[in-house]
Amino acid sequence: MIKIINRLSKRAWFVGCLITITFLLVGHAEASPVNKNATTGYKVTVIPPIEWKKSSIPDTSGYNIKAIRLKIPTGKVAQAITLKRITRKGALRDFSRGERLLEWAKRQDSFPKVISVSQGVVSLADIARAMKKKHFEEISKDTYISRIPILIEKGATLLIDNNEELRLSQEGGSFLVNDGMFFALNSRLIGWSEAKKSNAKYVKDNEFRPFYTSWGGSKTYISESYIESLGYFKSKSYGITFTQYKEKDHGQLQPPSGWIINSTFVDLYYGFYCYEAKDVVLFGNTYIDNILYGIDPHDRSSRLLIANNHVYGTKKKHGIIVSREVNDSWIVNNKSHNNKLSGIVLDRDSQRNLIANNHLYDNGGDGITLYESSNNQILNNLIVNNERQGIRVRNSININLKENTVIQNGAAGVFAQVKDLSGTGRNLLLDPYQASTSVSSIGDKLISNNSGPIQLSATAIFRLYSTEFIKTADSKKLSLQGSLNQHMHNILDILYRQELAVSIEPK
Repeated sequence: MIKIINRLSKRAWFVGCLITITFLLVGHAEASPVNKNATTGYKVTVIPPIEWKKSSIPDTSGYNIKAIRLKIPTGKVAQAITLKRITRKGALRDFSRGERLLEWAKRQDSFPKVISVSQGVVSLADIARAMKKKHFEEISKDTYISRIPILIEKGATLLIDNNEELRLSQEGGSFLVNDGMFFALNSRLIGWSEAKKSNAKYVKDNEFRPFYTSWGGSKTYISESYIESLGYFKSKSYGITFTQYKEKDHGQLQPPSGWIINSTFVDLYYGFYCYEAKDVVLFGNTYIDNILYGIDPHDRSSRLLIANNHVYGTKKKHGIIVSREVNDSWIVNNKSHNNKLSGIVLDRDSQRNLIANNHLYDNGGDGITLYESSNNQILNNLIVNNERQGIRVRNSININLKENTVIQNGAAGVFAQVKDLSGTGRNLLLDPYQASTSVSSIGDKLISNNSGPIQLSATAIFRLYSTEFIKTADSKKLSLQGSLNQHMHNILDILYRQELAVSIEPK
């Protein structure tokens, strides 16, 4: 269908559009009523052709398991594997405060202990030889269970490889904390219920489940692996988490980093979460039926590559979201569909990001949502059959759309919104914003969306060039609804007959 549309001339479209306008405004005024006494609040003007420089997409050819294997430390360093008490400092501080320390003590029936890997490159077999079975055991060939937490200390490495499986016991309160280097290659990491003899499936938010957390200065490399049933609603315990120390907790303020590639994540509370991380690569992964979010980079993370992932079935919120100053990142070539809310979200002052070449469909919210996040590019995405807007832009300026195909979404193709957020419970000191929105659209196809191709709230600014509003059997879906309805003839005349750019701005 799209190929046929592209072959038609703009003048032919202009004729079709004018026929539709006449039908709407004259023959069927009752379907799209026009109040002759209403003031529109907008002015429509011709402007020079719109153009902007596209952001480039990084080369992804080097992200593979062979490259990861080269990162495993070499050289003869003696191993150090010991049993230690959990103390309120360093990498374990956040997990030993208040009631959490009491929880580990109850689960271990003693003062809570941790397996410390403090030196060398250590395998699961090495830990099994060093620990008693009540703490860590090989239960069958290449399958191990840890019944207490494991800490990888600075300068040490834990390597899981060659079809090994590590189960973290839910009943024992086991979790994995990385302050050094962690590798999971061709392996499995599972939150495990010994009582049920199966994975520790999600039941409710605050029920403990094992988790993985990697701290500032650490490195994580996961490739061709399977991770299931991790995480719950407690700080730093969401599933797979990269996070920074607070300065008062530790002197190490280098960001956490790493690659997670070609792996599968199922039934995690967050499929991925990070805080003040940098240069993280999430490439070629599959995120299935995770609970709150599929992928969720957060506060002041930067230079993230989120590429070629498949995210679906997220149960409570969005497939992919970046929030609170997640900047200078790439969200490209992903599929995000059948999630509870939106396919992709930029939130809370996340800037200079590129959202490109993604397929976003059948989501319960928008295809793409931008909340209070200026200076972003949205390029060449296919956005189909989402329940709300195709693209929603709120309180964000300098948003550049180009060559997106936005089809059959439940509300508008593009909704540009200015909204007062006072009284909404938002912390305006932590998350300030500017109540203004400006969007530019070049060569986008806004086809058969239920509330029309474009909707603007009062004071939003929208600029269009070579944008296509496709005539369909349901002519209402071509109309510019609300106050723009009265300007539709002029807008389409500029776009199709004059083949110029148009600016729609408040008076």
